[in-house]
Amino acid sequence: MSNAERARGPSDGRIEWARDVALLRDLAIGNERTRRELGPPLPSDLQAQTTRRPARVRSNSTSDHGLPESDTMKLREVAAIAVMMTGLSGCEVSPPVVQPQPAAAASKRAEKIESLGPQYKQGMVYGSFRKLLVADGWKPDANLDECLLLTVGDDYKKTCETPATSEACNICKEFREIEACTNEGYCYMTFSGHGAKLDIKAYGDILRLSKDGSEPIVQEWKLTAK
Repeated sequence: MSNAERARGPSDGRIEWARDVALLRDLAIGNERTRRELGPPLPSDLQAQTTRRPARVRSNSTSDHGLPESDTMKLREVAAIAVMMTGLSGCEVSPPVVQPQPAAAASKRAEKIESLGPQYKQGMVYGSFRKLLVADGWKPDANLDECLLLTVGDDYKKTCETPATSEACNICKEFREIEACTNEGYCYMTFSGHGAKLDIKAYGDILRLSKDGSEPIVQEWKLTAK
């Protein structure tokens, strides 16, 4: 080892290393001040090219400031990343936009209207069946005039004016889901809700619906997507 190398010693290397760190710190402060005055950098500005000083003669085991060469390179790489992150701190990252999935939504709706549920059974008294529907959010969906026309007759307006002959008129008005009742004893009801139409076929005396509720009896129903 030469006399110049002995005179230099490890302390001189640490002083130079401290000076490098101070310069990096000053650079980060300058970048932050520039970002505040000019705004955040564009993405194209962030593609910085790393510049290095000319290589100096180093020993095989340690750098000029007494640290292993590999550690010195890691320190400078971390400092360079810190400077870039300072510039990026002002950039706002928008959350990803989630695109709707119409197919999945349509499939979910189809599953929802596929069936009424196990609590609905053929042979149930219509009054009980109707209470379940109303509790589940189904709403009567029929034309009152159509019900009166098909159930009472063409002269339903005159007939419904006479209290003695207005029972069928009152049934159509009270149970707005009734589409019509035939002379054979069949009645047809319509509900809507949950993106679907529900058609019900029942059999029995429709006038008992408002008297004792024992008739009519639900025979079948059909769900149709709107």
